[in-house]
Amino acid sequence: MTKTIEYRVRTLERFLVTRFEREDDGPKQGAGSSQVGIYENGQTAYEVAYALARAEAERQGWSPFDERIIYPQHPNSAGRPEGSEPYAFAADLAPEAQPPLT
Repeated sequence: MTKTIEYRVRTLERFLVTRFEREDDGPKQGAGSSQVGIYENGQTAYEVAYALARAEAERQGWSPFDERIIYPQHPNSAGRPEGSEPYAFAADLAPEAQPPLT
């Protein structure tokens, strides 16, 4: 009997959520990025990143649509420029724009 050992490279897809911050003015000028978490699918990663961005805007006292907070791009929104307005959850829409409950 012959012994066989095989090594393969296989694709492994995960979704990494990061936080990037840049300070352009004042004594704390600089930039940095940190890892927040790794998730099995894009939707979960998006929801976490969106919630973190929304909470960060609130902590800073900014409107959720303030230009200083850049929301993540939704995995299903290919072609939309990065940093464009956030992909809204139904709960984020004005009452008149919310889909009807069924």
